[in-house]
Amino acid sequence: MDFAYQREGGSMFPKRRLEHSQNFIRHTKIVKDLLSLSNINRNDLVVEIGPGKGIITRQLLKQAGFVIAVERDSKFSEELLFLKNEGSFDLLICDFLEWQLPERDYLLEYPFQLYC
Repeated sequence: MDFAYQREGGSMFPKRRLEHSQNFIRHTKIVKDLLSLSNINRNDLVVEIGPGKGIITRQLLKQAGFVIAVERDSKFSEELLFLKNEGSFDLLICDFLEWQLPERDYLLEYPFQLYC
């Protein structure tokens, strides 16, 4: 992850660069709780944009019928490749904005940074 450092009060604090608007959830319980409130079920295809380290992906695989993870940052691909063994998963290393969605009905969720 790219950090720029700024000095505050005599110590160094990392300052995130917002160019990619990366937000990582680290606690599995938060993901489980949020997904339990969703209507995602075994009949659903979920397209996850920017799965990062796969914290949400792992839980989606337990709940959804099929998960397509679209990640443009290849440094995360190695961590996600092993999930292909789960069966109902496909990983695409590309820019989501340049990828052609499969033709079907979709329910869209807004990116985290738009409503946080």
